[in-house]
Amino acid sequence: MHTGLGFLKIPEWIVKFAYLNLLWFCFSLLGGIVLGVFPATTAMFAVVRQWLLGETEIPVFKRFWKFYKQDFLRSSLLGYVLFAVGFTLYVDFMLLDQSENSFRWLHFLLLILSSIYVLTLLYAFPVFVHYQMKVFQVLKTAFLVMVISPLSTIMMIAGTLIIYIVILYSPSFLPIFSASLLSFLIMWAAVLSFQKIDKKNKVTKQAS
Repeated sequence: MHTGLGFLKIPEWIVKFAYLNLLWFCFSLLGGIVLGVFPATTAMFAVVRQWLLGETEIPVFKRFWKFYKQDFLRSSLLGYVLFAVGFTLYVDFMLLDQSENSFRWLHFLLLILSSIYVLTLLYAFPVFVHYQMKVFQVLKTAFLVMVISPLSTIMMIAGTLIIYIVILYSPSFLPIFSASLLSFLIMWAAVLSFQKIDKKNKVTKQAS
């Protein structure tokens, strides 16, 4: 993996991240949020992936638009499935809060399921743009990669918390860099895991 983020190019990368964040925001609005946010998110992750793999001079808008169009339906399906699962977990928590104490033990089970859901969610879009898979294969692979990649998962969580803290103390950061920088941190950790897994699979195939 090659980040291509040399210190001498920091001003250039600041502009790139801000521009990518703007594209994500505008194309999310283009689809009326509900229809646009998931294709825009996958397009953003796809651009970031190419940066991480060394393609740092790509025309950002052209690539973003390409990924936005070609994966519109699949990325929307992925997003709606993830939203449906998350919403179901949320409703279950609300119902349990209004239930009798005899059902309180289910809180622990729901907490475990919710944790698995959130951690799998971190890998869902990186897996989607890195591998050519059907939506439900993406979910299965995201879960499996999460399970066998604890270090990458910790890095994703740490990156997400850092972004959250920065936004908390500097709200002006939110509309300029939040989405693009978060996608970079998540994708960076995911690509490390993917390359490690792919290398291991290659060695296994050669040995068999």
